[in-house]
Amino acid sequence: MNTKGHRPEEDSRNELTLHFLDLALELQPRAIFMENVKGLRSTMRGESSYLNEITTRLAASGYDAHFAIMNCADYGVPQLRERLILMATRPNISIEWPTQKYFREPKAWQRPQITVGDVIADLEDPQTHDPVFSHVPMEHKDLVVQRYMLIPEGGRLPDASLPERLRIGYRTLSVRNFSHVYRRLARNRPATTMVPGHNAFPIHPTLPRALTVREAARIQTFPDSMRFVGTRQQQRTLVGNAVPPVLAEVLAQALAKAIKGNARLPGYKADHYELKARA
Repeated sequence: MNTKGHRPEEDSRNELTLHFLDLALELQPRAIFMENVKGLRSTMRGESSYLNEITTRLAASGYDAHFAIMNCADYGVPQLRERLILMATRPNISIEWPTQKYFREPKAWQRPQITVGDVIADLEDPQTHDPVFSHVPMEHKDLVVQRYMLIPEGGRLPDASLPERLRIGYRTLSVRNFSHVYRRLARNRPATTMVPGHNAFPIHPTLPRALTVREAARIQTFPDSMRFVGTRQQQRTLVGNAVPPVLAEVLAQALAKAIKGNARLPGYKADHYELKARA
């Protein structure tokens, strides 16, 4: 949505949410789950937002719809990934929204957020590199490596003080936009959002290279038993686009509990949103 010249209201990919909804309503399940970027709340479709269109259609089909913006780090994912989660159920099924389990500044009885160092520190050793394991570092060009070496842990490329020789690109005379590609993770904090793409994964906390697919998969909470196939680009897209399995498990348990009839009425926090659209 932030790409220069991009007009989300004219992007046909946004219609996928409505195609998904059409399929779900055709099946008439007891519960419907959807994950999307939080920008879905403000992306317009004519006079209304896509989210309002979705919840209105759900209500017209007899569903109660609840949605919230959830930060994955609050539920055991070592990643500050905010996503819109929507769960819709039949009127006789009440969902108890999952409560926060991990905290940035925990009290004595609370669990701290899981960090990047907690999940990838053991993969620094070159002996762990293995193509079958999707753990093979990219061979960056020397100019890129030199830029990486200037980035402090948890920081960005110091654009203002960057030597002129490092401003020159391989395909252009000048590199003007370093964006999130030149951002280094910190070992003692959760990662920034893993996004798909050839060069979009952030930089390793201590090494002058981007994360490998396996390191990103660890941050996404995929088990090591999960194997990714295809080119490096395809594997990065698979990992970056996924709902983190740990978050998926938390939400699946909430849905299962509700469907079994053991859930209490939802008690949402102030920062959670509940929307019951009118037919």
